[in-house]
Amino acid sequence: MDFIEFEKKLNERAQNLVYEDRIKLSLDICKRLFPYYKEFCNETGFGNPDVLLDSIRFVESGSQDNEQIYDFLDALEEISPDTDDYDEAEYALNACGAVNALLLQVAEPDEIEHFIEISMAYYDTIDAKVQDETDDDLSEEQIDMHPMMLEAQRFLLQS
Repeated sequence: MDFIEFEKKLNERAQNLVYEDRIKLSLDICKRLFPYYKEFCNETGFGNPDVLLDSIRFVESGSQDNEQIYDFLDALEEISPDTDDYDEAEYALNACGAVNALLLQVAEPDEIEHFIEISMAYYDTIDAKVQDETDDDLSEEQIDMHPMMLEAQRFLLQS
């Protein structure tokens, strides 16, 4: 399926998911992206994986304390890499963006765009990974049909 069709189906799914299911899937996505951030920190010495983990655990706890949410958001801003400073920051930045949107989803439970942002961070990471792991220049159609991308689409649309 091409990106436009995927995006349409993702939006439909987001509208049909109840808040608890959006949080559950969003947590799963953030946990899948976390290793990319940790690897980036290990390679560059920049960042703090505990901020992402603490944010994820906070959401898992079911707390909805807005003051804590904004403390976590401030901490995330401090440890998010800048692509101008680090050439290989894309995956780590996607992980930070997903956790940021996860926290915002808790703060604004009726806003589905946060779930979509989390899902797109995962989608973009897999898209970049497919391109990074091949020596060939792939067309959009080839990327869309790559097994890793097909699995990512299935996960985001059916899990």
